[in-house]
Amino acid sequence: MILHLALHSGMICLARDRRSSAAGAPQVIGATELLARYPMTTPYTPQNVLATLYHVMGIDPETTMIHDLEGRPMHLLDDRKPVKELL
Repeated sequence: MILHLALHSGMICLARDRRSSAAGAPQVIGATELLARYPMTTPYTPQNVLATLYHVMGIDPETTMIHDLEGRPMHLLDDRKPVKELL
């Protein structure tokens, strides 16, 4: 699976390409209004993309903790929800 961030017809899109579609076009996830100021669907952040990548690699961002320089536990990401359309 290949992940793409693309600008298409004035929309910023997150897409996946499994190389299996008949037309060869990637699946587009999300859309913005014409001027790309506001999302028309669920807004995703870079942390959501990272949560998706961690999930695919077998790392659970909901439960995996790391420690800061002072030894305090913290989550890998603040926004730990993966992009469900990519899974």
